[in-house]
Amino acid sequence: LVFRKKILRYQKSTMSSYAVSESIFIDTVTGSETIKSYSKEKLFTSIIKKVYTNFQDNLFELNTFKVKVSLVLDVIGTLLIISIFSFSINKYIYQEITIGELVSILQVSLILQPSLLQIFVSNTQVQE
Repeated sequence: LVFRKKILRYQKSTMSSYAVSESIFIDTVTGSETIKSYSKEKLFTSIIKKVYTNFQDNLFELNTFKVKVSLVLDVIGTLLIISIFSFSINKYIYQEITIGELVSILQVSLILQPSLLQIFVSNTQVQE
């Protein structure tokens, strides 16, 4: 929803940097004899280190954003439950509903809250 473009951008960046790091690693392993014959081990070590560090940085950014999204969704869920509680208790205080209706409203809202949060993120799954 709101985070869809950012999540897709982070995922794309992470997956492309992963592909580059795997490609570099495989190319280096298959060409290790050539690299040794030209004494370029240090050069390829530094290249691999830079590429893999880039991949790790992208993965860290994706996971950091994932934590931020989770925090926002938890805050939304908490505010939703608080508003339902406040509304229901207000109705009970002014005797518009009975205690049984209050309890049932609170139970149903607590049962449905995780499902509602899943609906919020159902369009964009954060995949690694």
